[in-house]
Amino acid sequence: NPVRSDSSVVIAGRGIAGLSLGLRLLEQGIKPVILGSPLPPRNASRCAQGVLANKGLIFYQSPLFAAKLRSLNHVQQWLSQLEAQSGQPIPRHFNGVREPYWSPIEFQETVGRIYRRQFLGCFYAQNKSGRTWPESPFGLAKPLGYLFYPQDGWFDVEATLNAQESLLRAAGLEFLEEQLIAFEKHGEQLQLSLEKQTLQADRLVLATGVGTASLLRCLRLKEPRNFAIGGQTLEFHVPTSAPEPLTWVRGTLTASWYGHKLIVGSSSWKGDSIDEQALEADRRDLLESISRNFGWDLVSKDWISKSRRGARFRYSDRMPAVGDLEDSPWQGSVYFLNGFYKNGLHLADLCALDLVALMQGRKQDVAYPEFSPKRLFSTKSCSIQQQRGPHPL
Repeated sequence: NPVRSDSSVVIAGRGIAGLSLGLRLLEQGIKPVILGSPLPPRNASRCAQGVLANKGLIFYQSPLFAAKLRSLNHVQQWLSQLEAQSGQPIPRHFNGVREPYWSPIEFQETVGRIYRRQFLGCFYAQNKSGRTWPESPFGLAKPLGYLFYPQDGWFDVEATLNAQESLLRAAGLEFLEEQLIAFEKHGEQLQLSLEKQTLQADRLVLATGVGTASLLRCLRLKEPRNFAIGGQTLEFHVPTSAPEPLTWVRGTLTASWYGHKLIVGSSSWKGDSIDEQALEADRRDLLESISRNFGWDLVSKDWISKSRRGARFRYSDRMPAVGDLEDSPWQGSVYFLNGFYKNGLHLADLCALDLVALMQGRKQDVAYPEFSPKRLFSTKSCSIQQQRGPHPL
């Protein structure tokens, strides 16, 4: 049944996906309750580097890349709307991203890795001489050349999340700074177990990031393969102000410089947690990798002003899960908005629009039906155990 404006909806997850959905539901007259921590590492969105680098990829057979391509225009319009509605500035730029190489062999390796030797996938990427590599206070080395992706860019994720939260609070939404521990179904309603209390809800949306792994067990289905990848973001206060906002990438490494702020980061370890000693070692490795790959000297600089760590969640096919489990007892009550991995900044709002359409019974308006979570739960191998016995999906 389509969700009603007076029905109770709970969104588990306070990252960019959960907040984007909250705002889209508000447009439909629905005020959800939002669960989760506003702080990293539990809120991994606040650890994001903010880089949107498609690197010119168009594997047009892939719905994921089709969605990411569409997102470049959508994100810019969405950020402008958020800034205007909230009155809060959101630093951003879409004047291109640079990826250096230091030798002809590195050029071939870089192109082979990015385009999988399928140059039909290349879209607007440019190969530029190292002579045009931007000057910076981080070091003097210039690469032989670099690939320039003129459509790509960066935005300040923390400022974006703060703008979203301010709009939701102004509309009277309730935030509960508790994690969802478990849920179960009683008749037509869901009972949600939080850290300190229980809630009743008609609809639950799992926008939970790495917290999804444990919650999948509540479905009592065969769990799809999933992974958690942790990473760290370092923020520097740089003495010299950027002449213009600049962003660089190199494999999984990213760096963005605007004003006096430099943000660098990478996804570095498997799993969703790391101890402080290992975190410090990862920080040293990250600085050395940034210096080595971009030709900068950051190791000797005492500029670090902030360190954030978090973990991302993905399914085995790397695509997000958006929608409910059709033809199952959970249909119409538990919805997925997770599994974005590195694509949440691109796709969170686009997928929130799709999920609202599904919740309102407008299946014909869904842009990316391939993201349905049903693909993750094979009808041949999954079942849910109820009091009356196994129920095949």
